[in-house]
Amino acid sequence: TTAELLDHYEEGTFTPAVTTASYTISSTYGAYTKIGRMVHVNLFVAFSAVNGSSTSNVAFNGLPFSSVELNAGLYYPGVAREDSTSGDIFVAQQTRGSAVFSMNSMDGVTSGSNQIVATGRNYTMSFSYLTA
Repeated sequence: TTAELLDHYEEGTFTPAVTTASYTISSTYGAYTKIGRMVHVNLFVAFSAVNGSSTSNVAFNGLPFSSVELNAGLYYPGVAREDSTSGDIFVAQQTRGSAVFSMNSMDGVTSGSNQIVATGRNYTMSFSYLTA
């Protein structure tokens, strides 16, 4: 039936931009796969400057599609990891109803958390979200 047909498949790349003040991206690469309304994102990011306040929350924009708004601003969760054998683990989350996402420390989303975002480290993220 029509409801069982795959109506859209797309692969591509995108370039995220950091929106948290005093952060500068030195290298980034984003790739996505869109199947129907579901978008799966994988990306890499490294920073040449961070704000120096031990902040463990970094926000970005520039996803290839905005997500559908569900439950008034909650998030689509995913995972982020510092790219080393003993790297810290972070939460990646996409804000519903937008093309915004963030990377947060596993132990909190405010300054002073144990894991901080730093220069000289590479981070990878993966998450999926529903688009309109």
